[in-house]
Amino acid sequence: MAESVAAHARGSYAWEMTVTVTLDLPPDAEGESPDELAQRLRLLWALDEVRQGRMTRLRAANLVGVSLDEFLQQASNHGLDAIDYDVEDFRRELAGAP
Repeated sequence: MAESVAAHARGSYAWEMTVTVTLDLPPDAEGESPDELAQRLRLLWALDEVRQGRMTRLRAANLVGVSLDEFLQQASNHGLDAIDYDVEDFRRELAGAP
């Protein structure tokens, strides 16, 4: 796998990074265009980042280039809940509700 990385600062806290990756894919991947494969890989990477708690769902949607609603639907299709809310926190909030 060949990899090229270029990064530059955008403001104080944000970074933009472009990564080029060369992959050997099985023959059954030939039915998708490179753009479709890139979009799918971007989505899968973003889903993993959300699962690991390193990225919010809104940021992931923006990086994938879809609306939050569309991202949440795609996330659901991959077994990722729309809301990541600790059950014990929820119970404490309910107990304190009027």
